[in-house]
This record gives sequence, C-alpha cells and structure tokens, in this order.
Amino acid sequence: MVMNRLEDLPAEAQLERQLCRAKSMKSLLSIPMAIGQKAMGSCVLVSVNAERIWPATLVQRIRLIAAVFAGALARKRSVEVLRESEARLNLAATSAEAGLWILEIASGHIWATAKARELYGFTPDQELTFEDIILRVDSEDRERIRRRVEQATRKRVDFREEYRIIHPDGTIRWMAARGRPYFKSSGEPERLMGVALDIS
Repeated sequence: MVMNRLEDLPAEAQLERQLCRAKSMKSLLSIPMAIGQKAMGSCVLVSVNAERIWPATLVQRIRLIAAVFAGALARKRSVEVLRESEARLNLAATSAEAGLWILEIASGHIWATAKARELYGFTPDQELTFEDIILRVDSEDRERIRRRVEQATRKRVDFREEYRIIHPDGTIRWMAARGRPYFKSSGEPERLMGVALDIS
C-alpha cells in the first residue's frame, strides 16, 4: 500500500484515516511479507513530519527487503518446528528406552539421539561414524553386521539384527537394531534410519 498523503486514501477508509491522524502519519508505505500466499507481517515505512512521495525505485527495494525478511522468518519458524518435533521424538524414544540413529551412506556419518549414544557408550558431543559403531560390536558379530548394512542398502530391504556390543569398560550388552534404507531420486542409497534397543 502506497499512501503519499492522507487524501490518497479512498472514502471508505475512514478508520484508517482516523488512525493516521491519531498517530501523526503523513505518508505511509506498507509491503506485505509473504511466502507464497501466506502473509507473515508487513514491512512499513511511515513519515510523520511531512508528506512524502514514495518513488517506484524505493518501493521495489522495500519489496526486496520484505522478501528477505519473510524468508528469514520462514526459516526461523521451520527451525523451531523442527526442534520441537525432534524434542517430541526424543522424548518418545527415551520413554521407550530406544535409541534412534541415521547412517548417511556416502559419508558414513551417524546422527544419534542421546539415548542411542548412551546405549553404545558414546559421549553426547562425540562425532560418530559407522566405523565407531562397528568397533563397539563384538568381533564375532562385526562382519555379519557390516554385510547386513550393505545388503539393506543394496537390495532395498530392512535391516534387522541382534548383536553384542562391548562398552569401553568391558561391559557386554545385547542390542536389537531395526532400520530402513532411503534412496535418492537417482536410486542411489542415501541413508539408513533406525532404532536400537538394549535386550540384554
């Protein structure tokens, strides 16, 4: 909305005119901040000392600023929703004494919940890889687990195994792990996502 002077407002905008007078607004430029059809607010410039002509170049710049702000707000909300979802998932998994994990096939990197780290004897801030996990698996079970992970991603089948792990203090625990492979649009394996339970 571009209002260079109060007289620009249409006759039916009596309430808006009264508001502008009450707030000493002489000129106003308001650009909606939106993602698609969803409005997230407005980017507003107000002149209170004197009437102002809002040139088209300035209007275009404010539109760009509004788009940047809308994108930033949308990303912030997405991150908040993701964190909330992750917190709920962690709570559910922890309540079930289950550890959730995701193996990124290309890098071998593993994302794991706090419970999964606890089950395998890793610290909360430790970077994890598939090799770190495999080295915790009992040597008699290790190659079988490697083969089963490779088969799950190559043959597109679920991973279901029970095996022993050895904690750094020598404690042996029996684990049951279940996982499902996910693939890129090209058909290449992207990740293996799953859950681990202590069944000792």
